[in-house]
Amino acid sequence: MTGTPSSKSRRVAATLFVLLSCAAVPLARAHATVADARAPGVHEDMVFENYSPAAASGEQQRRLLTPLLAKTLREHIAASGQVLSEQSLDLARERFAYYVPSGDVPANGYRVLVFVPPWQQAALPHTWLAVLDRHATILVTAAASGNEENVIGRRIPLALTGYENIARRFRIDVSHSWIGGLSGGSRVALRIALGYPDLFRGALLNAGSDRFGTPELPFPPAPLLQRFEQDMRLVYATGTRDRSNLATDRASRDSARHFCITDLHELPMRNAGHALLDAGTLDRALSALEAERSPPGDLDACRVQRARAVSEQIARVEALLSRGDNPAAQIELTSLDANFGALALPQSVALAQRIAQPVHSAAAEPAVSR
Repeated sequence: MTGTPSSKSRRVAATLFVLLSCAAVPLARAHATVADARAPGVHEDMVFENYSPAAASGEQQRRLLTPLLAKTLREHIAASGQVLSEQSLDLARERFAYYVPSGDVPANGYRVLVFVPPWQQAALPHTWLAVLDRHATILVTAAASGNEENVIGRRIPLALTGYENIARRFRIDVSHSWIGGLSGGSRVALRIALGYPDLFRGALLNAGSDRFGTPELPFPPAPLLQRFEQDMRLVYATGTRDRSNLATDRASRDSARHFCITDLHELPMRNAGHALLDAGTLDRALSALEAERSPPGDLDACRVQRARAVSEQIARVEALLSRGDNPAAQIELTSLDANFGALALPQSVALAQRIAQPVHSAAAEPAVSR
């Protein structure tokens, strides 16, 4: 259960400052001015007032970064004399759009789909609205959340903030709260799903995904990963002509199964390239997300195997340290951090501290005058 180690610079870039590369897709907006923010219809240019506790900087570090990357970030901030803001957004400046379906409010509350776009507009595909009505689903999306925006600083906090305010404003069915996105936004959605399985129960991945156990998709602490394994459903929807993303989807699913994640569904869009979900595929995707879950298979054996792999790689780092080969130990530790993330805590941080300690010898000790 190991992967190819990445360089520190690649890890930092991929995790904190990656600019995902898909061009924005222009969509027609469904214009409807609604005075009542809770009334059915499209609500555009909305300002939300509630910050999401889940988007606080400390929570993001704990859930989304590998432990050693979070440690490096904290050390860098401390050395610079700066203070990390609790929240990275100024909500007075942010704009959101959401759609409230028509019809009666379901007995358990509305379903919710938070959508992370690759484009900059808070735009709602008008062809989706009838589907959202049929599934009693509120869709919320943010402006200035496209592929050129900072993932940790903006895209993830905007998605979490959108969910927080919809959950406060409406009665929602928390068992049918989903995160989704297109292309680069889909990759962000998968990262949010893995880090926040206590908020979301499913992810709709439209033409974009990553492998699990990589710097792009590191594992959160064990309790969160176990909840993800038990409660999360992943729906992959990619065009049959989008060969590159079909390949990354296969790699993503293979890595998921390797790490005990099994509730995976494929919805190929026939004869489509790198494209947004059409209404029919969205309908099928929401039906897949709504469907009753089968009890997860026996995870114990898989989890034991995974824990053994973590222990074996920790042992390799310790063996290199005991031989005094700190450079090789650092390489192995970097691989451990990338492969297993928070699953290697607290040993990975302790090993990093040991590697960082200077090697002293009696001959190197300065003379002390008496």
